[in-house]
Amino acid sequence: MDLSDEMVLLITILVLFILLIIVGIILFYL
Repeated sequence: MDLSDEMVLLITILVLFILLIIVGIILFYL
């Protein structure tokens, strides 16, 4: 199963965006 570079980049950006939201929520509730 070979993922294209575009797919890897898209998944990476998506994961970073989700992590950013989680960190934002945590900081908001602190």
